[in-house]
Amino acid sequence: MLELKLLICRLGCADSDTQELGIIMQGQLKSGFLQNCLPVLKTGRLPLKVLLIIPFCIEVSLAIGLTAYWSIQNGQQAVHRLISHLENEAVEHLNLNLMAGLRDPQQVNAMNAQLMARNVVNTEDLSALTQQLWQTMRIYQGLNYINFASPQGLFVGVERLKNGDLALEITDPKAFPGKIHRYSLNDRGQPINLLNIYDYEATSDDWYVAAWRAKSPTWSPVYTWETGEPLKRLAISASYPVYDDQSKAFKGVIGVDLLFDSIQIQLQQMQVTKGSSIYLLEANGSVIASSKEDSFQKVGNQFQRLSINNTNDPILKALRPVLKSTDGSVLGAFKSEQNLSGQPYLIQVATWEGIANLEWRVVLAIPRADLMVEVDRSTEQTIVICALALLGSIVLGIVTTKAISRPVRRLADAAERFSMTRNRESLSQSPIAELNALSEAFDHMGQQLQVSFAALAGAKAELEQTNVELEDRVRDRTRELTQAMDDLKAAEAQLIQTEKMSSLGQMLAGIAHEINNPTAFVHGNLDYVQEYMDELLTLLSLYRASYPNPTPEIEAYQDQFDLDFLLEDLPKVVGSMREGTERIRDIVRNLRNFSRIDGVEMQLVNLNEVLDNTLMILEHRLKGNGSHPPIQIVKHYSPVMTVECYPGWMGQVFVNLLSNAVDALDEAVVAGRCDRPEVIITTEILSDERSMIVRVQDNGPGIPARVQQRMFDPFFTTKPVGKGTGLGLAISYQIVAEKHHGRLLCNSDPSWGTEFVITIPLQPDSGENEPTDSDSPESRRITIAA
Repeated sequence: MLELKLLICRLGCADSDTQELGIIMQGQLKSGFLQNCLPVLKTGRLPLKVLLIIPFCIEVSLAIGLTAYWSIQNGQQAVHRLISHLENEAVEHLNLNLMAGLRDPQQVNAMNAQLMARNVVNTEDLSALTQQLWQTMRIYQGLNYINFASPQGLFVGVERLKNGDLALEITDPKAFPGKIHRYSLNDRGQPINLLNIYDYEATSDDWYVAAWRAKSPTWSPVYTWETGEPLKRLAISASYPVYDDQSKAFKGVIGVDLLFDSIQIQLQQMQVTKGSSIYLLEANGSVIASSKEDSFQKVGNQFQRLSINNTNDPILKALRPVLKSTDGSVLGAFKSEQNLSGQPYLIQVATWEGIANLEWRVVLAIPRADLMVEVDRSTEQTIVICALALLGSIVLGIVTTKAISRPVRRLADAAERFSMTRNRESLSQSPIAELNALSEAFDHMGQQLQVSFAALAGAKAELEQTNVELEDRVRDRTRELTQAMDDLKAAEAQLIQTEKMSSLGQMLAGIAHEINNPTAFVHGNLDYVQEYMDELLTLLSLYRASYPNPTPEIEAYQDQFDLDFLLEDLPKVVGSMREGTERIRDIVRNLRNFSRIDGVEMQLVNLNEVLDNTLMILEHRLKGNGSHPPIQIVKHYSPVMTVECYPGWMGQVFVNLLSNAVDALDEAVVAGRCDRPEVIITTEILSDERSMIVRVQDNGPGIPARVQQRMFDPFFTTKPVGKGTGLGLAISYQIVAEKHHGRLLCNSDPSWGTEFVITIPLQPDSGENEPTDSDSPESRRITIAA
């Protein structure tokens, strides 16, 4: 471009200036060195080929160098992120497996304990106990052993053998006290063959004593499960004391033994990398499960449990000084990189506290070489490729620069000679079409510019007119959209209010059915009864004072109905009636507070009380009749469930969930698929003490998968026309997710029913949980729970 500018300037110079300049240049052209340096000496500027090749080479070098550098850096960062992800994924996977394995035993214990406490299963009947425990083992295929022992010495246990068959162990305190008879069972749960007999006293065993002392569900420490087989196995027991619902008398302890065989197999199958190792340890360093070896080693004829102090695993042995703290226990959660067995390892230790009073450690060791071999090889290849690309780019730049600069140089030289000699010489054709068309382009430039200016002026006027019309159209369209949005907000508010009124209508119908007539009668006559009673008692006192000696007939009649007791008990009866009317007023007051959903501010509320108020309002639907059995309500409340929330909104959520559960159970009873309808309500505080959970579970037919995918969508319902609007669950999800920043999930299975799980923070951050305008577009975005 500099040569082109020089050419144009030279063509426009005066003749005298051109001749003087030609004389000077002819003298300088005699020296080759001066010829190369001529542009720099005259103008202080570089030649075209230098300006082309040097920036091109610098640009290519920087691009390739930065690409290689960031490629290597991103590769290493990706490896570090992958390492962190693998570590967290492995620890989380093991944590989920542990929680899944430890949840069933206590649920099974709770279910059987309720049946025994209500005398559905007779704890003194060996046959009934055997059938119940056998049925439980058939339903829960993951259980290894379940047993029950009474204070009188009765014991029943069902064991799952290695081949999958079930065996029965019983102790009859009347027939053979202190002795266990072990039988094999047929496919109907009946004993058929006596396997062996041995001594055992269940009431002195740890699993029984622990539950009897704790008077609540508990877990035992990890212990060696004695089965008589050469291979030793580790286990842990879940115990649950059973008390009679009526007399509260202690009836015995039911327990489930959980073996760690499945955890051991999962660790051995969990290949994070080829050389990785993962361990589950107790706080004292004893091995519970390992991906490399079993939990026991044979020393002579004895089996010894492994720990970090006596293991033969080289990785775990090398981890001993890293894991042990000053008091000898295993350190808690930490991450580090250590040299183990001569090579660097990435170490992560996590603390698992899924069981009360127990602390376990999850230890993950990954060789760094497993993850960095491919990265190092890729880095070397990237460097070689970038070097070759840089060399090729430089060569290509030199060739391209020469192809461009030579025709321009020839054109500049021809212009200089023409300025001095006035002789036009023909130039050879250049392979670059742009240089050939350069002179013609200048001739047509002026004409094209005039035409372009005229066209631009017309286009500008047309564009201004178009802008004015477009602004008018945008203004009209905005007005239409605003009106449509206002109509949509009004329709949404009306639908939400309709859903509220539908729920309140159901509650009011039940309450009116229960209290309308007795309330009117008692409330209308209670004051008169009090007045008449006072007058009659006063009159009777005057009679007794005036006539202290009644006739024999009056005295005999007084003795017959005990006049003194009547005078004492009658005011109490009237007082009880007054308390009843006050209770009815409380019910009505609770109903009014419950229905005042939009007027309640966020406050500290005991959710247990909100649930009880909701159940009281829905009590008429829980009672049985000639065609429907009553719906049993089982409560597992946490002692303290105080949470900062909107009580009215949360009450509406509970009504929607409980009403849906009652509807599902009614349909299941009518269809003959549920003989004992039941709703289990559980409240608990998470271990981090920042959130709480409310679970509402029924034993109905469950929800199909296709319905679960749309159940939280607005206007979606499976109920007949007139029995549901399709907004109950959508509004409930909106209240939990948007108003309280929580979660509403649904778990359902045809084998056990449906469970809704509500999780909300105990004390939300300031300003995050303020109620939003229900008419805003954001408030209508309902998402399906994952």
